[in-house]
Amino acid sequence: MDSENTSENERRASTSSEDGTRARSDEERAAYVEKMRKWYLEMWHSEAKKVKQQGDEMKIIEDSLVDYFTMVAKAGVSWGPLAIAMGLSSIDLAVIRRDCKTIDQQIKWVLMKWRHIMKKKGKSGNVDADSVINCLERNKAYGALKHLNENVLKDLGKEWIDTRPAEQIGSQVGGGLIKHSFERFLAAYGSFVGAMETSIDSFYHSYESTAPNTLRCEPGADLCVLGIGSGSGEVDSVILRSLLQRHSSVYNRVIEPSEELMERYKALVRGDTSLSAVKFDWRQQTAEEYFQTKEDTKFHLIHAIHLLTLVEDLDATMRNMWEQLADGGHMMVAMVSDESPFGKLWYKLWDDFGQGDRLKTEFRTSGDVRQWLDARDISYVTSVKEMSLNLAECFKEHSEAGNLILDFMTKTSHVADQPEIKSTALQHIRRNSTVVGDKIIFPLITEVIVANKNDTEEK
Repeated sequence: MDSENTSENERRASTSSEDGTRARSDEERAAYVEKMRKWYLEMWHSEAKKVKQQGDEMKIIEDSLVDYFTMVAKAGVSWGPLAIAMGLSSIDLAVIRRDCKTIDQQIKWVLMKWRHIMKKKGKSGNVDADSVINCLERNKAYGALKHLNENVLKDLGKEWIDTRPAEQIGSQVGGGLIKHSFERFLAAYGSFVGAMETSIDSFYHSYESTAPNTLRCEPGADLCVLGIGSGSGEVDSVILRSLLQRHSSVYNRVIEPSEELMERYKALVRGDTSLSAVKFDWRQQTAEEYFQTKEDTKFHLIHAIHLLTLVEDLDATMRNMWEQLADGGHMMVAMVSDESPFGKLWYKLWDDFGQGDRLKTEFRTSGDVRQWLDARDISYVTSVKEMSLNLAECFKEHSEAGNLILDFMTKTSHVADQPEIKSTALQHIRRNSTVVGDKIIFPLITEVIVANKNDTEEK
């Protein structure tokens, strides 16, 4: 009997213990569930806040980029090269340009497509203001980055820090514009062209009279032409039309590193039936990349119009051009005249601020080409083209167009940030200009040098 009572008591105690444990477990489980519920709510609110912040920042970045590309579009700079670098295809660009009529819409579509590309790469979590900044830096869109820095990044608690070496940033006069940012170079060139008193078309067509008229090739063969740094083809097309007046067919090899400029050239060709007898060979390369291929083709005419200031090595480029010239062929080079006020501006800036070898910078003039030819006893003839610039905008404080013109003329990116260089340039311009009403007229003189390879070897 006693044993039965003991067993019953033990059973009751055991049951009571299990019920207590179960009760405590239920309480703990409920507490844990509540804890997790709060954690998920906090996480959701945090993520929602983060997503909203990213969206707000992206909207601010987007609007600022729209402002930037609207501004530089006036100088002829397109968002196309940057979009290609961000991963968009040429078809993407064609669709965006067809369906979006304003830069506002176009930039929004570019960024939308870029975000889609990032998501396909599994990087959707990185699509924020910082990733846009990193993308712009990877693709050397320094003009856009500087614009963001000056206008919106500080308000977002961010800053783009330019970590490039000083010589790349452009602190060395004459050596930094195109290396600093190709888009800045194009913007500067566009503003420079806008300052011309003579229409740019008249300037282009003036090259018709400089194309050699004594070029000879085998009967029935194509006249072979090589254009180095052809840009968007305005000068090249004038030269080609002149050659077609004396030759029935022309083979024209185009060397141009910029996809955007080459596409403009191709569009020009498609719209000009007078060039139908020209066979085009498109090479999207720098001069250095092209000459490394060691092509065997010999050309009857090789021309470089305002290109030799931009190549890495003037001597090597001249030598390579001469080697690809056929016997009896002509090499035509156009450069800023060393005797002109423009050329003397470069010499002045170099004397005052230059470091190292001037020929390794963009401060090269026609005198350097003549010296190269003279040293090799190569015969040549020269002619000059005179134009004028209205540089009044350069003397207006805070004028972006004026600053871009000065960038181009000094071959120095953001020269406005270097007051001594800017002041020296403005003083030289003022001394060599004529004031006509509200215009400040500065002469622009190009020297065209045509050398003939008369069945002789270079000495």
